[in-house]
Amino acid sequence: MLLNLVVTADLSMFVFYIFAMGSSLWYISNLRKSEVGSSEFNFEIKHEAMMPLVIICSLGLLFGLILPIVKLIPVPDILEDIFGNSSPEPSYFNILTLVVAAPILEECIFRGIMLDGMMKNYSQKKAILMSSIVFGLVHLNPWQFVTAFVVGVFAGWVYCNTRNLVLAILIHASVNFTSIMTGSFVDESMDLSGISFLKELYGGEAGFIAVLLVSLAVAALCIYFLNKKFIRIREQNKEEPTEPVEPFANHSET
Repeated sequence: MLLNLVVTADLSMFVFYIFAMGSSLWYISNLRKSEVGSSEFNFEIKHEAMMPLVIICSLGLLFGLILPIVKLIPVPDILEDIFGNSSPEPSYFNILTLVVAAPILEECIFRGIMLDGMMKNYSQKKAILMSSIVFGLVHLNPWQFVTAFVVGVFAGWVYCNTRNLVLAILIHASVNFTSIMTGSFVDESMDLSGISFLKELYGGEAGFIAVLLVSLAVAALCIYFLNKKFIRIREQNKEEPTEPVEPFANHSET
């Protein structure tokens, strides 16, 4: 609120977000380091062949699953005034906040620390589900909860199979960027609530059904091929010889 008095709203949000999420990540990373002795994240650029698949699958989930569910949730007038029901404008700082800062900082927290830690105590499915629920809840409204939960489940599944944050960040960034750019094509006179908005956006009911079915089919195909690649990775890891372990080595970090 104070920043809004001296700078534009999008710059104010960017500064606030970096401070809020950056300080949270710093605190949680230090806490993790004190508990397990390490606070490193895996940003190694690998699995390049999967990058187009995760991006395309993210868009399929956005148009085939996330948006239809979000538009089924009614928006009371009082909450619409508080949270709003439209996408942010594609300004430089909004893109920097939602497409760069948010994917990196939030994926470090929710996949790199939270999910990674939960997998040490729970099954993979339970860890993905719980971390995705928390990821949805911190967005503080039911419409963004749906988006964050679906993104969290997909990014969590990819992370569990690769132990790499790059693909999870790509998933998050793809959804946020597409949401911003889609909002830029919306006419201000259009009613943004309900499925009728999507029908109008896609040129009628036939267009809506076509986009829905094609998006879900594309997402399913991408998941199928990703799963095949994950199976291949697991098989390769089993074939790789393990290094001999020193009998008196210090394994306190393990």
